Amino acid sequence: MTGGGYAEIKQRELMYRLMISQLFYDGHQQLAVTLSNLVKAHPACPPSDRLFTVVKYGLDVEEEITGTKQNTTESTIPGTGIDLEFTTDVQTISPEAALYETCYVTAHKGPCRAAAFHPSGKLIATGSEDASIKVKSPSYVM
Repeated sequence: MTGGGYAEIKQRELMYRLMISQLFYDGHQQLAVTLSNLVKAHPACPPSDRLFTVVKYGLDVEEEITGTKQNTTESTIPGTGIDLEFTTDVQTISPEAALYETCYVTAHKGPCRAAAFHPSGKLIATGSEDASIKVKSPSYVM
């Protein structure tokens, strides 16, 4: 460390906490827990995309100061997501989802981050921060 002392230590602790929160937010729980244990983050870090926002603003300011546009597309887009419209040529042996009977209904344990309607409008799929996917009737959701 260079001469920053206590203030620099606090800034590093905040940086690590932001990294851990971003990892949780992006769905990398195991990596976040490992990093949290390594840096002994206390109290626990909640999921947050604040690091992404801070980096985005920092890059914007850097661009204004230097007057050069940075190629930031690959470095600022969060992790991969689920392509809900992905189709394959594989023949399924299961009946259509609409033919299944709902035995029980549960709610997501984390905030819902994505949703998509079936083209018929009779089903909605939701994806949550807790890595669960729920397929429900829109009348149940509303």
